[in-house]
Amino acid sequence: MLMDAGLKELIIAQKKRGYQKKWLPIVVVILLAAITVAVVIIVYTQKNSGPLSKYASQIGFPLYYPSRAKNFFQLNKQSVTSQAGLFTYTGNYRAASMTVAEQPMPSQFDYNIISSAKEITAKIGKIYTTDLGDRPTGIIITDRTLVTISSPTADINVIEQFAQEF
Repeated sequence: MLMDAGLKELIIAQKKRGYQKKWLPIVVVILLAAITVAVVIIVYTQKNSGPLSKYASQIGFPLYYPSRAKNFFQLNKQSVTSQAGLFTYTGNYRAASMTVAEQPMPSQFDYNIISSAKEITAKIGKIYTTDLGDRPTGIIITDRTLVTISSPTADINVIEQFAQEF
């Protein structure tokens, strides 16, 4: 009878461990899901927390900012303006003064303006660099936004580098 009681305790203990082992994968999956959700929230918040994020909800088209140039671009916060479908800001990129103008992509864009421009395919769209008048200019064409970059002090190569930072 003593063996039977000890054997029963052993069987009960093994059953308890079996139940614990069944719950372990479920707990791990729930924990991994919670961590994934937290990481997605953090990444999304960081992505949309740039210096222009407070304007993004007021504008009817996507805004772009040279986020990859954070160590090289100083935004002039007092220069940010938004009126009648045109969003502009200025700043310094590698000691060159830059003006960025953004607007909804016009339905009738005159591609003759950029017919002689250098074309670069980038993650956000097509980048064109050319001299418009006496000023080197970069034009970024995205699905919904037309971004124009100009500078009185930068050459065309700096404009091209800056455009690729968006």
